[in-house]
Amino acid sequence: MKIKRIAALLLLILLLCSSCTKESEVTVESPVKTEPGIALKSEHCTITDAMFEYMFYFNFYNAYGDSTEYYNLNLDLTFTEQLYDSDISWQDHLSELALENAKNDIFLTEAALAEGFKYEELEADIEKNIENYKDSAEQVQMTFEDYLVTYFGEKATESVVRKGLEIQLFATAYGNELKNRFTSELTEEDYDDYYNEHRMEIEIVDVLVYSIPINYNGVINTEKRDSLLACKTEEEFKAWIANDLTEKNSLLENPRTEEELQEKINEKCASVSSYYTEGGEFSEWAFDAQREIGDTHYAEKNTGMYDIYMLLRKPYAQEKFTNNVCQILLTSKTYPTEEAALTKANEIVEQFNANGGTKEAFEALAKEYNEDLECYHENAATNFFPEDEMNSWVLSSDRKPGDTTIAQSSYGCHIIMYVSKGLQRWKAEAKVAMETGFVEDKIKEFEDIYGQALVIKDTVKEDLPDSLSPSVATIINGAS
Repeated sequence: MKIKRIAALLLLILLLCSSCTKESEVTVESPVKTEPGIALKSEHCTITDAMFEYMFYFNFYNAYGDSTEYYNLNLDLTFTEQLYDSDISWQDHLSELALENAKNDIFLTEAALAEGFKYEELEADIEKNIENYKDSAEQVQMTFEDYLVTYFGEKATESVVRKGLEIQLFATAYGNELKNRFTSELTEEDYDDYYNEHRMEIEIVDVLVYSIPINYNGVINTEKRDSLLACKTEEEFKAWIANDLTEKNSLLENPRTEEELQEKINEKCASVSSYYTEGGEFSEWAFDAQREIGDTHYAEKNTGMYDIYMLLRKPYAQEKFTNNVCQILLTSKTYPTEEAALTKANEIVEQFNANGGTKEAFEALAKEYNEDLECYHENAATNFFPEDEMNSWVLSSDRKPGDTTIAQSSYGCHIIMYVSKGLQRWKAEAKVAMETGFVEDKIKEFEDIYGQALVIKDTVKEDLPDSLSPSVATIINGAS
């Protein structure tokens, strides 16, 4: 979903982040060097320093926002003084990311203009995003102008952000058009070929995992570790966990009730699915061709714990089907009470049914009422919605196209329409991967065509800021 848990962060989910001028404002020229205040420039595209600073911060929020687990990034320190990798600072990483995305957007936009690509909803979508930024500013009790400067740099103004959005949206729309053309021609053979070539990226394993302290009362806890490792079946492993939790509970000053204890046991005995990570100790063990169901393994964590695993299912492709759904979100910003939102939601459903109960009818109403960034969600995962009852409704065996429901969450009031069954989970993932690879290849083609005309300021990365505003850091840290 596109609604953010941190109200201050409005993050467009874009194919690629970008910045450039729309077709009606194109000026054809052949730049030799950038002019003062210009970061990047091609034949038809100009990215100013202010726009590039906006893009820098936009990339940061879009890649790492909505949770505060920023890969151990301390938001109170500068990006320069923290390492992203062994020899790369966060500043180097983020500035390179912004530059590459800006270049990609330019190449996409140049190709789109050359083709005569039209994006009729551009102005409306820009306005929708501006309104979302204004809503975010209000939620963190800032003026819109202060919000833009605080989140996107000292040069950020409404005009700068609009120009950035203009090109971000235009480039993304063309990238999506290319992607849709590609996927419309995919065959079952294409999916099978991709699966056979990328099994390690697609397949998952199911395991049980339980953590115990490496040291217990100052003694290395090998006896307890080896006892759990000696379990031969899933039932034995789960029984061991249940006994351990029961014993620990009995020693607590305020032990859990039987019901609470059982909930804890059920939580710890739930299976976990995992993808393969090359070089990862657990992955290399779990995905080994010689591995058998019931095998156990342990890893010492730097947190002072043993993670102990039992393999429940060997590598397999996820065959559960995804779902195609639409939703209209009504937020408390527009509807001050749940009752008011529910009344409007029922009116919208009545109008939807009166208009034929089709996907097109729902999307038409979404253009008027939806406060989410998108209406239609293709191949949505089984846990797509924020509340379990919403997901259970979608997954019901008697669900049929056109069915609607109304539900509440912390985001607001959701009107959900079931459109159709989607692809199997592994196919949906393969589709995204093939789409991404195709668009990346197309961008490389466009770079060969339009790259010679692209001029980049020598100090484009060095001129970028290297920290968040203290106000932003405080808001994000406080939201954890």
